[in-house]
Amino acid sequence: MTDDALFWNSPKPPPRGPQPGERVWSMTKNGKRVDAELRVHGAVGVECQFLVDAELADRRLWASRFYGWRRQ
Repeated sequence: MTDDALFWNSPKPPPRGPQPGERVWSMTKNGKRVDAELRVHGAVGVECQFLVDAELADRRLWASRFYGWRRQ
């Protein structure tokens, strides 16, 4: 980063676009659709987002994708 980037009138970075998620499951009932998607945030962890009709309804963050359970 150059010193010019620290000024208040420096050029702004382009807006961030939506990050694609991995759809885990989806269900439809009474005309409403609910989806669960996983989004990986690197060292921070994994976020599970619950979408109702494509709008964010709730989300949870875990330290690891496999935190709390293991396949045998």
